[in-house]
Amino acid sequence: MLRLILPAAILVLGYLGVDRLVVLQDRLQALERTPRAAPEQVEQLRSSLSELRAALLRIRAHVEDERRDAPLLARMSELEALIGDAESELAAAHSRLAGWERRWEGREPGEVDAFGRRIQELDARLEDRCRELGSVAQATARLAREGSSQIEDLRRRQGELDAEHQREVRDPQSMWCELLGPTVQLAGNSTVGTGVILESLPVAGGEEYVTYVLTAWHVVRDLFTGGDPAEVEVPVKLYERDGAAVTRMAVRVSHDARIDVALLRLLDTERVGYGARLASRRRLESVGVFDRVYAVGCPLGNDPIPTWGEVASIHHQVDGESYWMISAPTYIGNSGGGIFDAETHELLGIFSKIYTHGSVRSTIVPHMGLVTPLSRIGDWLEEQDVAGILPWAGSEATPQAAALGR
Repeated sequence: MLRLILPAAILVLGYLGVDRLVVLQDRLQALERTPRAAPEQVEQLRSSLSELRAALLRIRAHVEDERRDAPLLARMSELEALIGDAESELAAAHSRLAGWERRWEGREPGEVDAFGRRIQELDARLEDRCRELGSVAQATARLAREGSSQIEDLRRRQGELDAEHQREVRDPQSMWCELLGPTVQLAGNSTVGTGVILESLPVAGGEEYVTYVLTAWHVVRDLFTGGDPAEVEVPVKLYERDGAAVTRMAVRVSHDARIDVALLRLLDTERVGYGARLASRRRLESVGVFDRVYAVGCPLGNDPIPTWGEVASIHHQVDGESYWMISAPTYIGNSGGGIFDAETHELLGIFSKIYTHGSVRSTIVPHMGLVTPLSRIGDWLEEQDVAGILPWAGSEATPQAAALGR
């Protein structure tokens, strides 16, 4: 409350203190010119000076009480300077008044009466002005209190909305369906990796479905050593919320070693319950450093594990190709897993590589993972004539494939 009232107090002091001193000085100068003494007028002036001094002392005491409030020190300094000036003027006025009293003797009664009426008029005008300023100060304080209350209400409401938003974003059930449900494990004789199930597409009147899986090309390449990836059936392990898992077979549709991506298709025509929601082209174009993401994969052959981090770079060059770098912890086996928007849970890209350090005994750097953006995958699918799969399509650290060798 003090922060709201103090500026008004300073304003009022400016009028009550300085202006009133000016009026009193005018009175004293007039008394000095008056040829006859008027004791009653002198006493009125003396009383006014005393009241003003008492008011200034009360304000000074109030200022001293609030000196420890650091945000008000600057305003208090201004107020103290004003009080000091006013007290100096009062001291000078008292000194002059003592001398002027002696000079009032011998003045004519008519002159004294006229001067008295003039003083009364000035007093009335000064009191009216003081009342007006007091009303303004009270109204200002009232508005400030009302504004403060409204601001607190807005802050409380914003806090409630933020909490509600966080509950929606962090709902475990929807997060499982949108992040873990679409994540599958690809396992073969020599390696383990991860894939992302896309939403099943209806065919033949809606009774049958075709379901595609996005993954990293090196995962498919290494699944069966010596076999032809074009002919090998890939086991795809799907998970349920209750922990149950079922394995379904898939075949390669296409791949691109340049961007380390492969497209698989499940052999059966059953609909898959969980499919990744894909980010729009506009969202992918707006991805930037510090965007929050989840990396979901099957590190070391485990069931899907989500980790949280941020986009660290969107222009990381490896072998002439541009990748994103993320800080979400990843490990061997995350290859082919999805990178999802932390808020919308939309698929943004496919995990490709992880950095290792050292040539003799490599050490994995888990917060330096490389991602193939979904926009680049969409461009590739358009080149392969399968763009309809995506609804919007028309010592030194070295990056290494993040598939787990067995």
